[in-house]
Amino acid sequence: MLKKLYLVACLLVILGISSCKKEPNDDVLVVNVEDDFYIKINQEVVPEGRLVRLDVKTIRNQPCSNYSIAYEAITDIGSSYQRIIVSLNELMAPDDCIEIEAPAEVSIPLGVLDENNYSLRINLTDAVINTGVLDVSSSDYEIRMVSDYGFELQKASMKRIPEAAIWGYVTYDDNGEADNADVVIKALEDLDSTILIADSELLEDGYYGNFEISDGDMRWENATPDADFVKYFVMEFQGEESSSLRTVVDSYCNLFPNLGIQLFDGNGEAIICE
Repeated sequence: MLKKLYLVACLLVILGISSCKKEPNDDVLVVNVEDDFYIKINQEVVPEGRLVRLDVKTIRNQPCSNYSIAYEAITDIGSSYQRIIVSLNELMAPDDCIEIEAPAEVSIPLGVLDENNYSLRINLTDAVINTGVLDVSSSDYEIRMVSDYGFELQKASMKRIPEAAIWGYVTYDDNGEADNADVVIKALEDLDSTILIADSELLEDGYYGNFEISDGDMRWENATPDADFVKYFVMEFQGEESSSLRTVVDSYCNLFPNLGIQLFDGNGEAIICE
């Protein structure tokens, strides 16, 4: 791993140096960080807008499931420049290891970003510097990297979640509750203010961070809820108030106490029944 990082760093030296050779007695920068990461752009809906983040995990499993990734992130916005710098510094071993092999993961918040073009750097400590651009528009986010040494960008573009979107899931631990979960989702679909994906002009095909839409179907993208069975949903909601949504969730929460219901909307509100 360290040898690979050394070789990559050699490729990035200032022009004019004809070779980069590692001698036994040379001082070599030791980089205590995994050199292969998956990175994808994601978003969290908050009352202030859309909090953009980078979800990072190691490609290789670590010996403990609670390894973490130390990082630094700077979003620096001035009158004539907008730049974001992310540095992945090292893997952090836990004090109390949960002895299950798993990737180390971290979510790195970049902030609520206005429409603009942001210069982007993703560094592996100071050894490898990758440059690119993050374009933010009214409907999309897109990362375009000049170099991507040390990581694979799994999701480079993302659609902004519309304010009129609602999404979530129904969880249960007994498969006998599957029909009841369907009843809850059908009750949401039957509201006068609800528009299904297939009929929605707002929910276009694409990756939205929390979920992905393709040909009128939704696939959940974030971490799976802690339950034996899960049914997901996403819809457009054109109601002026969320009271009708809360009524549905509260009513079926009482009617079906073995279900868990979580509903989120494009204004950062969550309606949760557990």
